[in-house]
Amino acid sequence: MKTVSIFCSSYNNIDKQYFSDAEEIAKLLVEYDCKIIIGGGANGLMGKIADVATALHGNIEGIRHEELMQNSDEPFHHKIKIREEVKGIEQRKRIMYDEADIILVLPGGAGTLEELFYSITCNRLLNKEKPIIIFNKSGLFDPLSILTKQLVEQGFQTKDYCFTFVRIEDLVRFL
Repeated sequence: MKTVSIFCSSYNNIDKQYFSDAEEIAKLLVEYDCKIIIGGGANGLMGKIADVATALHGNIEGIRHEELMQNSDEPFHHKIKIREEVKGIEQRKRIMYDEADIILVLPGGAGTLEELFYSITCNRLLNKEKPIIIFNKSGLFDPLSILTKQLVEQGFQTKDYCFTFVRIEDLVRFL
């Protein structure tokens, strides 16, 4: 069984297509008997993934740190197992990175980007080849792809540490 940590939006006020895509990805991960690790929130794409995975009896867990457990704007998902002993965001990111066989990045904001760059940095500094997959169907991450190519071309890093795909079916090769 592969473990997939997913970083994504916890906001609800985004285009419905993002929710449809998250639903299809969650179904695929459950179909392939993957363990899913998310931040544990009930909102946004994170909540949609949890809703779908629990409805299909998938293996899903939330990693929430203490500060978020106290934040009423970020409710946790009541149908999934939540690790409550996590002390802070750094520990949360480290657990999600360490336990994952695959890092999957769906559309999201600054927090999602920070988690993506954390994972890239871990791959680089820990000399890991853990797949970091960016779902870019909407083109949201196009500027990021341009930036990472420039970083390689100008010698700031030796390679692009991410795989980008625009079709959900392309995720299957990593599963």
